[in-house]
Amino acid sequence: MFAWLLGIAGLATATANTRDLEVLFGTWGNDQQCAGEMIKEGGTLRAKPFILGPEWLKHGAAWCRLDWFPAQTQPSRIFVAARALCGEDAARPYGLAFLYEVQDGIEQMTLFWDEVLVNGPLPRCASS
Repeated sequence: MFAWLLGIAGLATATANTRDLEVLFGTWGNDQQCAGEMIKEGGTLRAKPFILGPEWLKHGAAWCRLDWFPAQTQPSRIFVAARALCGEDAARPYGLAFLYEVQDGIEQMTLFWDEVLVNGPLPRCASS
């Protein structure tokens, strides 16, 4: 499942250099996520952005521990994959990939979960 991402990126088994990844760290989401708006009118749940750091990805109450592969970098683009272990009592592994791009001066990141689910592209939240 996750093999195609690794094959495309030509990744080895070594971990990524944190310096290569620093541009990814911060808070990412659409306008509603960044503002923490209600998911639906009259509801009780707020939209949450993705918060990415050197070892963790947080989305609302969900946390994932990340083990990075080497990053593939270009001047305005970075692709990197990670093994993600998400959850607490019943942790679930995911193959997670991040695509960071700058287009027309706007930073955006797309997350790919197990080749099935895609979040993004998401801009960086203003407070990040």
